[in-house]
Amino acid sequence: AACDDNSPLNDVVLSRSVDNGTTWSAPAIVYPGFGRFDYRNPTAVFSSSGALLLQFVNATHEPWHTQQMVSHDEGVSWSAPDDPALGVADSFLAGPANGLLLSSKSPAPGRLVMCGTNYYDFTHKPTPLGARVWFSDDAGAPGSWTSPPAFVGNMSECAMAELGDGSLLLNMRNE
Repeated sequence: AACDDNSPLNDVVLSRSVDNGTTWSAPAIVYPGFGRFDYRNPTAVFSSSGALLLQFVNATHEPWHTQQMVSHDEGVSWSAPDDPALGVADSFLAGPANGLLLSSKSPAPGRLVMCGTNYYDFTHKPTPLGARVWFSDDAGAPGSWTSPPAFVGNMSECAMAELGDGSLLLNMRNE
């Protein structure tokens, strides 16, 4: 079974604002699909070090996997895509929403939090579909990501918000 929302080939693109969102640049290609690669669910977050992290799904071939790029100049230039070394979360797919840098009200200020979905093979279905959360206490450095072992079954495509008391609110698509 195929998803109707799958685009055959995608670039990773970004628009920037330098005036607090009043105006925006034309979309610029951050990482090109070269007409033969399928990238989706770009999810960006600023780290406590000021770096901008971008995780996205490479869905070109099975198995799909998450890749990460970093910008140290607010999205003007980017590192090459790399495996973020999600550890236990290697089968997690980023997005398609937002990442968070937790505030001083959080029990873990400065922690980066991302959410997404377990990898799901539509042909073989080796793992149950479920929403996952992963986090880094080291500004998103490769190998610094970890995840609680639990996931929310039959859910995907989560989005997050930090509430005023520092707790997290997750909103997920019920599959």
